Amino acid sequence: MSVRLTSVVCATAAALAFVACDATSPVCTDVSRPALQVFVRDSLSGSAVAGATVVASEGTYRDSALTRAQDGAAFLASGRPGMYTVEVSGDQHHAWQSAMPVEVAAGSCGPTPVTVNALLQRQ
Repeated sequence: MSVRLTSVVCATAAALAFVACDATSPVCTDVSRPALQVFVRDSLSGSAVAGATVVASEGTYRDSALTRAQDGAAFLASGRPGMYTVEVSGDQHHAWQSAMPVEVAAGSCGPTPVTVNALLQRQ
């Protein structure tokens, strides 16, 4: 094989390898994603419960947040995969806890977010 043909083959192979790698590799940002997205609703009306306290815990780690008024959402455990117990408490509602630990897997750019729906019963 001539030197010129070898150079062309090597250059083509390098270009294809770059394109193939670039097309399949995820583009990760420095922004940390929440591991848990918890939506809290009233079990009777289905309305969002604003201002409820949501706690996610795994061993000695604990994170807490208040739910938003517009959709009853709270976002927790930013950037942290794991097995979480989720607890919710709110005014005029009984406390709620996940029946089983919620598993958040590690993805290629951080945790793969898991959505938890908590229906609170009125007191």
